[in-house]
Amino acid sequence: ASLTFQSLLCEDQMPMAYLAVQELLETGWQKAPHEYRLRRKDGSYLWVETRGFIMTREGQSSLICGIAREITERKRMEEDLHESASKYQMLFDTANDAIVIFKGDRITDCNPKTLELLGYQDVTSAAIIGKSVYDFFPDRQPDGALSHPKGLELYKAVITGESPYLEWEYVRPDSSRILCEVSLNRITIGGETSVQAIIRDITSRRQTENALRESEEKFRKMADSNAAAIVIHKGTHIIYANTATEKMSGFRKDE
Repeated sequence: ASLTFQSLLCEDQMPMAYLAVQELLETGWQKAPHEYRLRRKDGSYLWVETRGFIMTREGQSSLICGIAREITERKRMEEDLHESASKYQMLFDTANDAIVIFKGDRITDCNPKTLELLGYQDVTSAAIIGKSVYDFFPDRQPDGALSHPKGLELYKAVITGESPYLEWEYVRPDSSRILCEVSLNRITIGGETSVQAIIRDITSRRQTENALRESEEKFRKMADSNAAAIVIHKGTHIIYANTATEKMSGFRKDE
């Protein structure tokens, strides 16, 4: 027969096959199985896992035998998993929100945006991996709650299947504080349960909201104390009228 094992192999796998044969000739057996991509008669390909051994006759090596099993489906699943992992890693690395993964209280992974948010410029994620999440909490949250017990309560809730969405304050190395929206979810990595936190800095937004609220309150106080009638309308609808307008028109504000 003219068919040989070499004729079935892809060219880039020939060096691995030669090394496997060399190992067999030197030791008589393979320490670990090898995977090869073989070409079928119809031109399609399949993956096989092989083990080889030397058969002897009268104490002398006579031929090399191989045992193979098809692993095409397993390789396809591995490739799909690798592709999926690559896509996740790309999204993880380029996300505009900070993403932190932790187990217990220890950070096991984070994306580049996390370093920016927490004030760790010009360093890699290794700078905070292994640290406790509590290292980035102030003693108390804006509502006065102690960060440590409240954080522990949230962690237990997530582990039992809840997915809380909340506002949380963090402290940077320079002692400045940032207010964030945080989404917490339970995930499984390598068969072990962890927590994923997706964090968005809303400090500037909240400061703008507060400034707008203060500005509106100042305007309202000024307008209500003014003796002149002040009316604000949007289109044909009046959306604000001061006290002087009530007195002058005889209508209440809610009318």
